[in-house]
Amino acid sequence: MGGKLIKENLKIINDKISRACKFAGRSVEDVTLVAVSKKQEVIKIQEALNLDICNFGENYVQEFLQKKEILKQEKLSWHFIGPLQSNKAKKIVGEVELIHSVHKLALAKTLSDLSLKNEKDNIQRILLQVNLSGETSKSGFTEEDLLCQLDEIQANKGIQISGLMTMPPLYKQAEESRITFNKAFELSQKLCSRLSGIHNMDQLSMGTSQDFEAAILEGATIVRLGTILLGARSDKDL
Repeated sequence: MGGKLIKENLKIINDKISRACKFAGRSVEDVTLVAVSKKQEVIKIQEALNLDICNFGENYVQEFLQKKEILKQEKLSWHFIGPLQSNKAKKIVGEVELIHSVHKLALAKTLSDLSLKNEKDNIQRILLQVNLSGETSKSGFTEEDLLCQLDEIQANKGIQISGLMTMPPLYKQAEESRITFNKAFELSQKLCSRLSGIHNMDQLSMGTSQDFEAAILEGATIVRLGTILLGARSDKDL
């Protein structure tokens, strides 16, 4: 039953992504769907894999590590999208395709140092989380701080900046989020010329269940969708 529900949800979501891309004059190939699998049972991830969903986002370090071990034979890409404390970063570096939530210089440096020591010899790809709405409840660089600190961030050899991530305020109407999304897009364009070496601004992770269409209209390349795709979260064991 779960697989059927996810299949139905995916069709609706893909139709919405397609319409948003068409309206924005973009290709659907430009948008990556990350299934937010936090607090979801492993069986739902397996059902999603059967539907060719291959990118999954986790918020909690321990839960992610348990799922990664259970699904180690599966071909999928893990994204860490939740807040990451420096003291837990060692468990994440080299284990995920992309860390979306690098919100300060100190964390970027920690991730770089860990990556350089990692036996897997991978450069850790990251997104810089920006707070463009000024909400004190949200983490992230302000535009001013990021412009000031960008050179110092990209000097760290163990990370690759791959773009930005942002979360707008929780508006009643998704359309209102477009202001924040547009600011993120404009900032990514502004930062492009400041980057060198392996760093780039190819990715914009923005847009969740309530506003992903608005995010696509403003240039999102990654949308993070949870219950709208996988259904209600569970309190059961994995």
